[in-house]
Amino acid sequence: MAELARADTDVAADFEQYLRYLEGSLAQLEDFEQRWERLDEVNRDDLLAEWPLVEVKLGELRRLALRRGVPGELRQRYQALCRRVLRDRRTVERLREH
Repeated sequence: MAELARADTDVAADFEQYLRYLEGSLAQLEDFEQRWERLDEVNRDDLLAEWPLVEVKLGELRRLALRRGVPGELRQRYQALCRRVLRDRRTVERLREH
């Protein structure tokens, strides 16, 4: 029983770590979008090159979401993050077209 509780705690900790990373990346994307026209090509390329990493982390988070031990509060943040990713994917595609 103690092992299950520890496993649940580990899952929740990993889940929150991924959430924080992704929430920060998406917040950074909003900032880049606002400054896009003033950014040099290197900064633009860096942002666009990082997006596939965001997608990988999102996939890892999805796998964790299927496991036990993720508290309701973190699941709510995850659902909000998923909605935001759908919106921000369109933003990244629009920025790639520039």
